[in-house]
Amino acid sequence: MSTDKNLNDSLNPFLRGHSDIKSQSDWRESSPDEIESALNKVWDKIEEKENFGNENSPKYSSRMVYSIAAAVLLTVGFGYLIYPSTITVPNGSSKSVVLADGTEIDLSGGSSVTYNRLFGYLNRDIELNGRAYFSVEKDDTPFVITTAHTRTTVVGTEFSLEDWNTPRFKEAMINVTEGQVLFNSLPSNEQISLIAGESSKLNNRYEAEKVTFKEDALSWREGHHFFDNMTIHDVLSTLEREFGKNIDHPSGHEFEGRITAFYRAERSLESIINDICTLRGYTFYTTNNGYRIIPG
Repeated sequence: MSTDKNLNDSLNPFLRGHSDIKSQSDWRESSPDEIESALNKVWDKIEEKENFGNENSPKYSSRMVYSIAAAVLLTVGFGYLIYPSTITVPNGSSKSVVLADGTEIDLSGGSSVTYNRLFGYLNRDIELNGRAYFSVEKDDTPFVITTAHTRTTVVGTEFSLEDWNTPRFKEAMINVTEGQVLFNSLPSNEQISLIAGESSKLNNRYEAEKVTFKEDALSWREGHHFFDNMTIHDVLSTLEREFGKNIDHPSGHEFEGRITAFYRAERSLESIINDICTLRGYTFYTTNNGYRIIPG
């Protein structure tokens, strides 16, 4: 009889009647809460070992019981540890997150961060899709943020970073408010160093270039709306995420024009859309879940 079959036969008393305790082969399909629940159920079965078996079942020594339990915990527990944890913020809202190392992240609507459960032990690597402000706790281990088009490496600093993994590329942007960062373009493999008061963007040729630092670029944290020479398409996409409403519009060249504007938090979405339509000669009307804009 093979070792694997012996182990499986031995584990059956632990797993029988607990179909939610999954094997190593399918732990990836479980949510983190499901995995944690499974671990707790295995531990409960260990504590009930005095009731383990019946008169028709084989007897097990305490050493064997704990060996089997260790195998279960290692199999499921290892999967739990490397299962990535993702925090996603719905459109129209924001969220503040504190990581295990003390780093604070402010996420805007539609954004997400992903990291493994060994964050802070083996590395300090995370993935970002969207827009966030980072207050990175100083540590000898570099803090590395990977996005769809960039990689940012810091030790201890504060900055905002924006990069969306969408079919239509929107210029990635970083604004440093404290310390120093290394900003790297993944497509072109360019890297530049930035200090407090400096900014950089990844243009449509995926080149990292320094641009003027603007305080208004951080105003989204207070609920304001700032558009710095953005295409109207990108402005409307940003408004969708900030207000949590759909803004339907054609994808033609009529929406490739650029605008620069600042709106305070108290301005309504409809008033902002009205300004854009008046400026560009568009027409808009309300829909069941937002707005529809058409040229002319």
